[in-house]
Amino acid sequence: FGGSLVGHTVCERQTLRNLASVGVPTRPLTNGSTGRCCVGNSTLPSRFSMASGKKGNVDEDLTGIPPLVEDCIAQIRERGLQEDGILRVSGSAAQIKDLQNLYRKGKRQDLSNVYIHTVGGVLKNYFRDMEKPILTFEAYDDFLQTNRIKEESEKVAKVRSLVAALPIENQELLHKIIIFILEVSKFSEENQMPLQNLAMMFGPTFLRKKDQDRAELLKDLNDVIAVTNVMLLHPMFENWPDDQDLHPARTFSNFPEDEERAKKVRKALDDWYGEIWEKELLRMKRLGLVRATSLLPMSEYSKLDGGAKKEGKKG
Repeated sequence: FGGSLVGHTVCERQTLRNLASVGVPTRPLTNGSTGRCCVGNSTLPSRFSMASGKKGNVDEDLTGIPPLVEDCIAQIRERGLQEDGILRVSGSAAQIKDLQNLYRKGKRQDLSNVYIHTVGGVLKNYFRDMEKPILTFEAYDDFLQTNRIKEESEKVAKVRSLVAALPIENQELLHKIIIFILEVSKFSEENQMPLQNLAMMFGPTFLRKKDQDRAELLKDLNDVIAVTNVMLLHPMFENWPDDQDLHPARTFSNFPEDEERAKKVRKALDDWYGEIWEKELLRMKRLGLVRATSLLPMSEYSKLDGGAKKEGKKG
């Protein structure tokens, strides 16, 4: 951390030191063309500033969910859930290949005018073409062995434990696609895509063996589909809201234990920093050394109930 902190409150100076200690780059807080953003009588580190009039100008590397998956799911949710044969009907092979190549190069695309079955093809191919499957090569045999368990509750518990052992990024992607598949199946009367069909379609892309030939694939196919059905029919992720992409382990939990006060702290952070403060903290792999309230300037902290009352270790 470099630069002078003269002219700022004790709380603001400590905040900047805390941010710097976990890798958030900061510079002297001065007005003018120094890359800082002034708010009221105080200033914010540049990583929390507004860029191009938009809140949340944050790198898209916060979760294990690639932009391609995000964009395809968003488009199908918007205009394809009731489309007959969605995720089954083939789109334009040439356009699918072009879109895949563009996303691989980091060039995010506007898919709003792309034929919806082509969008579905891009999504399916992403999972099919993953270098390492979402359930990993290493866990292949363990997942298949769960089909030898006769007691259903025991089988579900074992599959759930294997899912929980996956890398966090894999769990985030699996959580996202499972929620989406279940959503598609809810419109099966319109789109003719019941859950069993979707399990048959996605199962072999989720769970496959390294260097697997066609004969091995066919031999294990029923087990693969059975495991996929377990994941679709039974909750795999506890205490993880459907609309939350981030794994619960990534969430910033350093808030007051009192629920009402925690809500006030969150609202104060939202009001002060905009919508990006939480993502920026998560991007730093959680600020475990910093209390949430220490991110607020003294002027805002004093507005919380209890004034400048110290929260101690519970803050």
